This record gives sequence, C-alpha cells and structure tokens, in this order.
Amino acid sequence: MYKDKGTPLLFGGVASSCSGSFCKSRETYWGRTCSFNSEQTWGVCNQEQRRHSLEYARTLGNGDILRLTPCHVLKFLRGRTLWLIGDSHSKTLYRALQCFLFDFWDQRECEASAAAADVQALYNLPAAPGQSKCFHLLGKGGGRVCMVHAVLGSSLVGNSQVAEGGVLPLLQSRFARRTDIFYINFGVWHKKSDTWRASFKPALEALGRFYKATKSRFPHVLYRETPAEHPKDSSSNACQSMRGYTYQPWDGRLVVNPAARIAVQGWDSGGWMNTAARTVLGKYKIPVVAAFNISVPLANNHIAAAAAAPAAAPAAAAAAAVAGTRYRYKIPVVAAFNISVPLANNHIGSHMSPELDCLHYCVPGVPEMWVWYLFNAIASGRSGIKAIASSSSREDMAAATRSPNLKYKCVPTATMF
Repeated sequence: MYKDKGTPLLFGGVASSCSGSFCKSRETYWGRTCSFNSEQTWGVCNQEQRRHSLEYARTLGNGDILRLTPCHVLKFLRGRTLWLIGDSHSKTLYRALQCFLFDFWDQRECEASAAAADVQALYNLPAAPGQSKCFHLLGKGGGRVCMVHAVLGSSLVGNSQVAEGGVLPLLQSRFARRTDIFYINFGVWHKKSDTWRASFKPALEALGRFYKATKSRFPHVLYRETPAEHPKDSSSNACQSMRGYTYQPWDGRLVVNPAARIAVQGWDSGGWMNTAARTVLGKYKIPVVAAFNISVPLANNHIAAAAAAPAAAPAAAAAAAVAGTRYRYKIPVVAAFNISVPLANNHIGSHMSPELDCLHYCVPGVPEMWVWYLFNAIASGRSGIKAIASSSSREDMAAATRSPNLKYKCVPTATMF
C-alpha cells in the first residue's frame, strides 16, 4: 500500500511511501532512477523546480492530480498496449510512466516484439533510429507500455522508406491489437529544416486520412500537443519566461495581454504546430491532449542542448494556412501546449548540461503533468477508450508480487534510451 501523506505519488511519492510485500526494491538501477536523486540521475529537477512544479500542480483539477494513484492508471492499461510514439518528449513521458508504475513491472525492458526482423523494421526510420522499448505489467490482465522513437510525422504514414509504408501500418500489421491505444506526438524535429517544416501539415493530413480509413480496426488514437520551447537568454544563461501570459487551470486557456500578443507572433515555441494539429486532426476526431499552455511559466525547468531551428513563420500565418479545414477528420487532440507555456523554470536549463537546454523538461514536473492529462483523456473515454479487464486496487497490488502475464513475451532489450 502507499501512504496517504507526504510527497504526491505522481511526483516521486511512489519511491518513498510504499509498504508491503508487493513493493519492489529501491536499491536497483530502476529503484535509484525513480527515486529522483539528482546526484545519481540526469534530468532530475532541483528542489526549487520541484517546489514550483508542485505549487503549479495543485491548481490542476482542484488538486486531483496530487491524489492520482498507479491503480487509477492501471485500470485502463490492462489487456492492451499503450503505444507512445514520438520524439524525446515521448521518451520522457515513457520514463514518467515507468516510475509512477514502478511497483507493477519487473524492472525488465523488453523489445516491442519477439520477432527480431520486426523490431529491426521499426528501427529503420528516416532522420533518427526508431528505437523501441516496452515494460510489461505484472498480474491479472497483463498489459504493457511501449515507446517508439519516431521523430518525424512524415515517417508515420505513406513513407516508402519505412516497412509497410509507415510506422503506424507497420505497428498495426505486425505488433498491435485492436484494443491498443496509440498516443502520438511529432513537431520538434520538423523545426530543424525547411524541408521537414514543410512536411508537417501534410503529415497531419496523412495521419488523419489513415485514421479515418483504419478507425474501424484501430479506433483508439490520441494526439498530444507539442510543449513550449522557451527562448534562451544568453546573458543570464537561463530559459526566458514569456511575460504577459496567464494560464487558467479551470478551463485550460492561455490568456495573453495586449503587449505580449505582439511578441507571440514571432515566438517559435510550438504554438503554430499545435494550431495546425488541432485544426487538421480535429477534422478526423483524433483527440489532442494538452501540453503547451501549462509549460509557458516553467522556463527554468528545462534540460540539454537542442539544435537551432530556422526562423519561424509567424503563428498567425501558420494558423491561416490551415484555416477552414477544422473538424474534417475528428481526431481527438489532447492539449499539452498551454500548460507548458507558464513553466519556463522547469526546463533542464544549464545545471545538468554543458549547454543551455530550453526544450526538455526535468522530472518530476511537467512530464508527470502529461501523465495526468493522458489519464484524464483515457478515463473520459476519448476516442472510445474503455477499460478491458477490471481489477481492484487490492488485486493489482497482490498481482504485482506474481510473474508477468505471459500474453506478451518479453525479449529483454540490449540497450536503454
């Protein structure tokens, strides 16, 4: 069981508040990693960043985020695979889920398939290797969480350089089941070149058309917004806060004062990408999960060096480019941008890297908030998602002492992310 008092479970309390025979050892590699000891693990928030994150989290869902338990999430993961598809932000979300569910897997990372040829096919992607990793849930109903490193949206569908024509058809033909959940994000890498930037909106359209064509067989698709990348302030060697923004936790809106509206037009933080995602994917009813607005205030919670992006088209111009096409495909888009805008102080910054990183976020902090928004999207039934195998909290804890469900064969991975 977990203690009710102390650090909230989602923000590191799992490591310190577990008691009972089902608790996994905290003296292993994963035990130390998920204890968020900044001296032993890269990317961990310092004490000031943790305090800021918790203060901010208390405003979300009337504080319900601080009461979230692993068993709340497990209910919807039993009997299926949750596929996290995207770039380094999706890797961070994968790690956040690993640590939150620490006592419910056996500390082995597994290949996405027991077939080596299929894993290699998934690995051979343009731009960056398509690494894949999974952790298998212990106990009744089984289930697993898998991360697929696919950095470009143009690799997901209609790409002759990828086996089966893209990551999604490859997963659906060789790896996935109808009940699986596909949680997708892409965007950051599309800012790295003019060619990749130009392919962003067509990739969204291709994803929407593919979802429409395959929805009857694989209905559970969600898209997560790209969080904010804050400007770098070289004079102070810190991530620069965006002044004039106020995040409203009760409705998820990002309020911008008149002075800040002028600055936002040239801020290549990801707003233009999320405008396009909401407009295009909304036509296909793919839910878009929040990630941007809440991150705007947490500039100092960023991490390590990101490649320089070319000058951005103004957000207003990008929005106009996709205007008039909203809701054609009705793909649910889960918000993630607004929540990131206020969190400039939650980047990894410079204290964990030789170069200032205002792209990635430290843990526990923003990535744990992404877990919360993902849980809300799933629990509310977006994209038709429902729990498959029901079990009580007591049953889940008892099951955590037993062997993994053999529905998914684990071939241990040779490398880590």
